Amino acid sequence: MKFDFNIIIHILSGLIICIPLLIKLIDVTKEAIQNRNWYIIISLLSTFMIEAEELYTEGATKKEYVMKMIKSAAPKLSYNLTDEDYMKISDMIDEIIAMTKHVNVTSK
Repeated sequence: MKFDFNIIIHILSGLIICIPLLIKLIDVTKEAIQNRNWYIIISLLSTFMIEAEELYTEGATKKEYVMKMIKSAAPKLSYNLTDEDYMKISDMIDEIIAMTKHVNVTSK
């Protein structure tokens, strides 16, 4: 039986091309899942804010509750919550609160 090195070279060159493509595919898939779950986390934000309104009276306590609930929900959604994400969520809460203060102003 004759061993053909050309076949091995062709197989190895094919693997060299396929491996980086496979790695890129995995990265793109992870990013897509991360983005999909980001929208779920944002939708949970309003739910947690409503819960906090019912449970607490102090604003800082409400925000702390919401942030803790988001932080606990993220791993269940396979979302790796980064410090940047945490800051975005915190800023979103502040913006929502500021907006509701303008909307909920009572007439004198």
